[in-house]
Amino acid sequence: MKLIHNHSTSALNTTVKTDGGVVTVAGMTKNPAEKDLVTKFVRDVRGVTEVVNNMTVEEIPAKTN
Repeated sequence: MKLIHNHSTSALNTTVKTDGGVVTVAGMTKNPAEKDLVTKFVRDVRGVTEVVNNMTVEEIPAKTN
């Protein structure tokens, strides 16, 4: 739920799987900072012992003039 309520993360583009205290997240992020923020939020959840962040940073095509 933390990911959904934070305006700095794209929670709707995120898959979360848990196995015991190990949480694996996957999906797309807008930038590396967002990817790191997802890891931080998941780590802060009580009971989480490890975070596997398989998020991919979205590549934005270069603008052409």
